[in-house]
Amino acid sequence: MTGSMRAWLGIALLPVLGGLPLRADDLVRWGLQLGLTIPASNDLKVTTGSGLNPALGAYGEWGFRENQVVRGRAELGFFGKGTQVSDTPGLHQDMTTTVKNASLGAEYVFRPEWQRGRWSVGAGLYLIRWTVDSTNRLVTPVGAFTPSGSTTWTRQGLGVLAGYRWTERVELEFRIVSSHYGQENQPTRVASLNLLLHF
Repeated sequence: MTGSMRAWLGIALLPVLGGLPLRADDLVRWGLQLGLTIPASNDLKVTTGSGLNPALGAYGEWGFRENQVVRGRAELGFFGKGTQVSDTPGLHQDMTTTVKNASLGAEYVFRPEWQRGRWSVGAGLYLIRWTVDSTNRLVTPVGAFTPSGSTTWTRQGLGVLAGYRWTERVELEFRIVSSHYGQENQPTRVASLNLLLHF
């Protein structure tokens, strides 16, 4: 097990290992996440473009004090196509890439007493699987070639979030997650605006 996986597992088991008083009568809630994401780092912008992209997720919340929550979240993110063009003597290259990710995360969320607990802040640790599908069109003096393929990487991610609860069942959340991806382990950041629907 890698160091990042051990760290993620430790955060996920925090309520148990840390002795947090999660009892059967504590608040347990489930919900869905509907979100829009945007790449917030240069390398990811080159690969995907800089537009808004959809994200879907589901989560479970366990309240262990009146204003504190541990949240487990599963999420899928889909990014738009990115195109990179390169010209050198005797070679023209068009590379088109499509990026998606799937993540599992554990978050700690705190709701301050003021404003009747409508605002929240928190942090999370995630295990993110990045997938990049690429098509590389090469034009040379002897002809054109179009190799394609798919590559995946699993990386740790760290996030911070802030939310505002409109009602008991509807919450708006802003979140930034930092991670790495690619063969060269490039740093990447993704900002998202999410609508959380509590059940």
